[in-house]
Amino acid sequence: MAYVSQEDKKKLAPEIKKVLSKYGMKGSISIRHHSTLVVTLQSGSIDFGEYTHGDGYIQVNTYHIDSHYRGKAKNFLTELLAAMKGPNYFCDD
Repeated sequence: MAYVSQEDKKKLAPEIKKVLSKYGMKGSISIRHHSTLVVTLQSGSIDFGEYTHGDGYIQVNTYHIDSHYRGKAKNFLTELLAAMKGPNYFCDD
């Protein structure tokens, strides 16, 4: 299992914030259980309403962005995922 530290979050935050700003989105960055980097979107110019199950909430499966989203939402999520992974995502361990 990977470990995500506050230092990792600090390094990735500037690129994540650039993507949020580029698409006019507001969100927060956090770490869940010391193993997962999470970006929670609060508001913005992209309407994700068609992707909810009626409750106004979605949880994005990063493996299915290409097949479940389209248009601006797909572009945003793809760029956001790349920013969250950062340049050192792959590990040879």
